[in-house]
Amino acid sequence: MNRRIVLISNGNLPSSIVLGSLLDNFHEQIAAVYITTKLPGKKNGNLAEASIIMTRSGIRYLGFKLLYNRLLPLITPGRLLKYRCQELGIAANEVTDINAPNILDDIAQINPDILISVSATQKFSKELLSLAPYPINLHYALLPAYGGISPYVWQLINREKSTGVTVHIMNNQLDCGNILATRTIDISNDSALSLLFKQALAGQALLEGVVRQLLNGEHLEQQPQDLTRRSYYRHPTKADIATLYRSGRKLWRLSDVASLIRAISNPEPSSLS
Repeated sequence: MNRRIVLISNGNLPSSIVLGSLLDNFHEQIAAVYITTKLPGKKNGNLAEASIIMTRSGIRYLGFKLLYNRLLPLITPGRLLKYRCQELGIAANEVTDINAPNILDDIAQINPDILISVSATQKFSKELLSLAPYPINLHYALLPAYGGISPYVWQLINREKSTGVTVHIMNNQLDCGNILATRTIDISNDSALSLLFKQALAGQALLEGVVRQLLNGEHLEQQPQDLTRRSYYRHPTKADIATLYRSGRKLWRLSDVASLIRAISNPEPSSLS
């Protein structure tokens, strides 16, 4: 296994859980980690982007995003991607623009075999995608359905009974590349928060399996997506969030937070289920 891996992620708690088994099992193959710090958006800073989300989606949705991106990590910092990398001696670089020329030069110097994206906050340029034979992404849905932002919220708004995760090749169109693997999970008495963490656990196992096969030089079938069945979502509106709550679902519950804190304090990742 002399192949080289580059990880790109926003480094939040769900993505840190997804990438945890890769760090445990393949840290010698991971050449670098890049943590994208800018919220999704073209030109605005993070405060401006948060204001846009607040205006469109309301305080409940913005609070939900802050909960798992900012507050939960303060309680359980040891599980975060940044600190796990420090423990393992892996270079973890916080960047505002993953497509910046100096970053592209650095990754080109690494010459990775696999480029892995989990919840990265920018669309990758053609130049970045060309730097590895296998640029792959984990998405919290069964593509081609529910491409885009916050699928775990939209799946509840639309009253789905099941969902899943997808590992796919990245191309120039978001969430449209050939599928390498999927895993289906049931939606039970979930909030958006509990569903997201169920998907993170499923994604952890699925992504590890794909990476292991690629590192072993195994052939993986690539299934093109049927884009006639594609759906794509952006941040929900205030009316969408109201629909979610009228259906009896919630973005998060105190019981979810308590369960997550207990589980994350356990060193066994499976305890999050």
